[in-house]
Amino acid sequence: MKIKIPKVVHYFKPVEFVCQARAKENTRYSISYVLVEKDCFVATDGRRLHIAYFKHKYETGLYEVVKKNKSLIVLLKVDTDDKFPKWRDIIPKHQRYFELYSDGGVRFIESTLILLGKNDVMLNLDFIKPLDSLIRQWEIYFGTKEQPARFISAEKDNRVEAVVMPVNHELDKIKFMTKTQKHRAKKTKK
Repeated sequence: MKIKIPKVVHYFKPVEFVCQARAKENTRYSISYVLVEKDCFVATDGRRLHIAYFKHKYETGLYEVVKKNKSLIVLLKVDTDDKFPKWRDIIPKHQRYFELYSDGGVRFIESTLILLGKNDVMLNLDFIKPLDSLIRQWEIYFGTKEQPARFISAEKDNRVEAVVMPVNHELDKIKFMTKTQKHRAKKTKK
């Protein structure tokens, strides 16, 4: 079965958003596909999970993205024994949250990172950027620095969600140090 989604349909952007989260490497086949269920489309690359909820009449299963451009998305159902991860099990149930309105620019991204950073939660900037251009109002749920953050669109029609895994604090501190900072850090340890 083939699914063709032209830009003119109301769920084009949510499906495009879901497609961004699928794994790019071919070594993990089940997560390089889009999962279509009766009420949603889902994709993950292991570091983030994107979900789009909307009513549709497509057949459930795993689909390969065979074409994706600014005006059309084409998905082809695959016949495979691969199993998609139990994605509902990884959605966190955090109680703490804040609401942010997207301005379609840098302020949303900065505000998100600052507010989460104040709570010691660090996320990959590249996983926040797609959220900004999609929805204007988000509820952002978070827990501890080891737990993923959950972004839920405040819009009721064509609701989307994203679950973003945190980045390793220590690894990122080391990664972004300049050579001079590394040299100073070595001297201080001695």
